Amino acid sequence: MQVLEGSRDTVAEVYERIRRDPRHHQLDLLFEGPIDDREFDDWSMAFVDLDRVDAAKLPGFSDFMISDEEPRRFLAKLSHAKRFLLLFRATR
Repeated sequence: MQVLEGSRDTVAEVYERIRRDPRHHQLDLLFEGPIDDREFDDWSMAFVDLDRVDAAKLPGFSDFMISDEEPRRFLAKLSHAKRFLLLFRATR
């Protein structure tokens, strides 16, 4: 799952580039629309070989997918992106 945020034109351009990339298959656009504020303004995508790295020390690290914390703290302001993340987390 990936969330793209930004201006409509920039997001459309990036999505089209991802769609044409042969490494990606069966893309499903789950939500498209305006947002009041960026949900993930401090996140970025990158690949890091974590075999010899303490991931918790990496900038932008989030334990969301492995945390045993009750997800209720996310319910106060449940954006579309957070709803999808909670569903994705529930299926792991």
